[in-house]
Amino acid sequence: MKKLYFLLIASIWGITLLGQASITLHWQVTNEQNEPLVGVSVWKKQTTEGTQTDENGMFSINVVPGRDELEFSYLGYETSKIAVRKEMKEKGVEILIPAEYNLPEVTILAYNGWQHGCCCLGYVVSKIRVLDTIPAFNISQPKIRIYPTPTSASVFLQQETPLGNLDLYNLSGQKLQSFNFSDQLNASINLGDWPSGTYFLRSSKGWVEKLILQKQ
Repeated sequence: MKKLYFLLIASIWGITLLGQASITLHWQVTNEQNEPLVGVSVWKKQTTEGTQTDENGMFSINVVPGRDELEFSYLGYETSKIAVRKEMKEKGVEILIPAEYNLPEVTILAYNGWQHGCCCLGYVVSKIRVLDTIPAFNISQPKIRIYPTPTSASVFLQQETPLGNLDLYNLSGQKLQSFNFSDQLNASINLGDWPSGTYFLRSSKGWVEKLILQKQ
């Protein structure tokens, strides 16, 4: 009786697996101008499985229709989500929409009746009265390549001009580490001392990039 029960369970499990046949998507991620986006993070939602787009905005990932949902995230763009369906084509294009950053203002009182405003990424706007607001600001995409992200330890950087000084921040805006690559076009940064999570790398050249650390 036990043997028969085991065979019945195994048969049901086999039918379930057959009904969840995986497919491989070979897609491209672009902006609204049909320009490929490099380094876009592509994740299977609620899992640690993911990849990123290459220099042509292309990526490949194995998915199961009806079960998986893909999430696309890229600094400066709105997060996009796609449910994997049986009729989904193996080749396609996902277009990301630019995001507007309306950052809250932190007010610091001054003795002369003026006040200073500061947004959460540390950019200071001087001499703003109480009723004034900080306009929305957009983070422009730098001419830099950072890979891989997500990473389990180190990231590599490439830029057409010297990298300059870099600061590593956590999501709370706390500076964790500083680097000086003033005369280097290529460099690597080891994130092994920090826990898994999302970080920001800010350059003295004026750009900000998101890093995702996912330890094995």
